[in-house]
Amino acid sequence: MASTLESSDRAARELKELYGFSVTAYSDLGKLAAADIDAAVICSPPSKHLEAIHAFLDAGKYVLCEKPLFWRENLSTEEVGRICDELEMRAAGRLLVNTNNTWFPEIWFQRFKRPDNPREFGFRFYTNGPYHGDEIGVDLLPHALSVLFEAVPGLCGHDTLSRLEKTVGEDRFECRFELGDVACHVDLRENPDGEREFGFRLDDSAIDRIQRVTDGEYRVYLAPAGRPDEAIAVTDPFEISVRRFIEGVTSRTSFDTHMTTASKVMKTMTQIIRAT
Repeated sequence: MASTLESSDRAARELKELYGFSVTAYSDLGKLAAADIDAAVICSPPSKHLEAIHAFLDAGKYVLCEKPLFWRENLSTEEVGRICDELEMRAAGRLLVNTNNTWFPEIWFQRFKRPDNPREFGFRFYTNGPYHGDEIGVDLLPHALSVLFEAVPGLCGHDTLSRLEKTVGEDRFECRFELGDVACHVDLRENPDGEREFGFRLDDSAIDRIQRVTDGEYRVYLAPAGRPDEAIAVTDPFEISVRRFIEGVTSRTSFDTHMTTASKVMKTMTQIIRAT
């Protein structure tokens, strides 16, 4: 679906040329939600997410929504909490948010020991995105917080941030806070001409993501920070996210646990962005 039937038709033709299967074009959300489909993927701007989520859930579809789950200017933490609670009930296990970098700590700690009772968490994500100031936080904080709650699952039970400090610039969004007993440092940057980096740290365990294109094939690796020669190949987290969603739809799995974490991410993200 696109905003006009002309652009929808053009996209449908291009997809058919690329992949050889028939594609039906829509420019009406209601008609698309009512179509004979099992699931929908929402990639529209965050301000449009809620409308689409409601349409597909009301039509009984499964939904994979790009991060953040929703957003609009001047949202209060109370309003975000109310919307998340309503969505969780309405979804009945059919809603998944594509914060795919969450799979990196899961993959790493399947191979190596997870620190016991960690006291420090660090996360950095430098992209070539186009956003500035708080918009960088809206774009990338869902990744940071999803990785935090995967790396330290016990933090999902804590609601209030303490000692929150935030620094926002033209191409940088940085914050420090404490959640439970864990001191957190998040460093996010977006610059179309800047460097690209991704890494996270739990106490003394620091991990870097490495991306390479070998013989035309995109590959992803994880390595101890600063030691790329020890890199191990891992499955692209986007592939994992999409595959788990499709498998869940096929088996009619409930994504309730994921939605609980997604709600926690939204509430924490709002506290950080709304901080002065």
